[in-house]
Amino acid sequence: LAQVLVLAVPEQADGRRGPPGQGAACPHCDSHHTRKLMPIAFEDEGNRPSRRPLLHKLRTVDLYGVNKYIRCMYVMWFVRLFDFLEMSMIVPSLQGLIETLGGSVQEYYLCLSIFVAALMVVRPLVGRYVDGHHSRLRSAYNMTLGTSVLSNIVYAMSPNWSQPAIVLVARGFAGMGSASEGLMFVYLNRVALAGERQEWVTKFAATRSIGYFCGPMIATGLSTAMAAAFPVAGQDPHAPIGPFALPGWFLAAGNVVMLVLINVTWQDPPEESLVARQLKKANPPAPVAGQAPQLPQNMTVNSFLLHWVAFVVMLGNFAGSFIGLGLEQLVSPTTAHLLGWDDHHPHLNGYVFSAIGMVLFVSQLVVLQFAKQRMEDRFLFLFGVTGMSLSLCAVVVCWRSIAVGHYWDPFGNAGDRSVFLVFTLPVLLVFAFMPLCMNCSVALFMRLANHALSGKIGVAQAVQLNFTSLAPLLAPLYELWLYNAKDEKAGKPPTQCLMGMLVLGLMITVVGFCAYDRWGSGGPKPGEAPKSQPAQGNAVAASDEDPDRKSSDSISHQAQQEALRRAQNAGVS
Repeated sequence: LAQVLVLAVPEQADGRRGPPGQGAACPHCDSHHTRKLMPIAFEDEGNRPSRRPLLHKLRTVDLYGVNKYIRCMYVMWFVRLFDFLEMSMIVPSLQGLIETLGGSVQEYYLCLSIFVAALMVVRPLVGRYVDGHHSRLRSAYNMTLGTSVLSNIVYAMSPNWSQPAIVLVARGFAGMGSASEGLMFVYLNRVALAGERQEWVTKFAATRSIGYFCGPMIATGLSTAMAAAFPVAGQDPHAPIGPFALPGWFLAAGNVVMLVLINVTWQDPPEESLVARQLKKANPPAPVAGQAPQLPQNMTVNSFLLHWVAFVVMLGNFAGSFIGLGLEQLVSPTTAHLLGWDDHHPHLNGYVFSAIGMVLFVSQLVVLQFAKQRMEDRFLFLFGVTGMSLSLCAVVVCWRSIAVGHYWDPFGNAGDRSVFLVFTLPVLLVFAFMPLCMNCSVALFMRLANHALSGKIGVAQAVQLNFTSLAPLLAPLYELWLYNAKDEKAGKPPTQCLMGMLVLGLMITVVGFCAYDRWGSGGPKPGEAPKSQPAQGNAVAASDEDPDRKSSDSISHQAQQEALRRAQNAGVS
């Protein structure tokens, strides 16, 4: 027979011939598609499908090769990108707007606090809402994106109203709209396997660095273009097209586009996640020993979150954020007094932060490659948190070896250059391990929650994100407590702060090694059969890591046999 079989007038589920307009029964959803001709391509090796879907699984496409979820996933990626664009476009100019409207620095910090408070309150509510039924994800996205549009419109109009309270209201609505961050993880959990989750979590994490990098450039470009087109109104801080209002209008328009696209591309996720479905179809139905997490199933959310096996993963994600943000906040005061980069040389800190951004971006690409190779999330997580902890040792040693002085020319003077490298390189090493710790801990937490909570991870994911959100609130207080003004002005490095972060990282490393076996490996690697089943079996693998070799072979073989039978009945040679 030819490589491609054209199926015409397929049979109904009860064996009767269907009408010409009736499509074939889909082996994935047991429903009929409305199309008469359906090409299916097969390879000679292993009966594997020749057209691979973008999520690397045959289940993500219908019988015509149209991907069911990938477009919606990329729209969610852009939704998250706009969240970080909002942070990087609005926060830098927020204090200037408050002062222009007659406010003070207290209102500025109140705006930041209201945003975080609204986000932390609304996240669990949205998570509980979507856990009620899988079809609620779409309405939850509509509500949060609509709130984001409203917040940006109010912010854009606030310069006209000359009331700092309006900015406070806008930032509160912005925090509520940012609660959509957890929805994509719930959606991803239902349509992807464990290895795919880790890959897509890394892609979602890349929106942070891209947003922080592109946001200021977009805001600057908008202000420059508007000032050139409208010399008076474009530079008036109270004008509706002034420098403070433009980011709000841009973000409002972008969120409107995202709201339309999320509804146009939406595909409801299955009520039961693919992992749970495969475990039910597996023969034997019990998961392979040593692969599944050693956690009870059908746990309550509270018992799962308080279980030490899951809590150490949450604590590891918090520690990664706490160490990274804390170290980033220590750079400026340390360089000001240790290296002499005072107010006259603030641009030198820009080189350090730019290098940090580049290292984070490259490290995320490396993690993405690890995820594509299906490396275990538990190993990468422990490797990341251990690497961050040991790199902090290098930061302490290197910073203490630098004598207090004025090193103002790191690109011209050899001595200043060596001091610059001794100060910067260990910092970059810490941030090189940060994506391994942060991204892989999220993927590991999703896998544990999916196992213990039967796929309803909305509330658990919201609590985990809220727990991590405590890091930017606690890090400044921690440093204020341990790094007093006297030591800072004397040029002493923040050794106590760094050692506290080091102890936190090492504690998580030790407990993580104790929980390593309980986390489970997630399943065999691509092309590897589970140890408890023969490689040539036709049953779907019980693993949730990558059952592609067995499940897609079985599906392809069944589809091929059905195609041959129907082709013979229809007289197609």
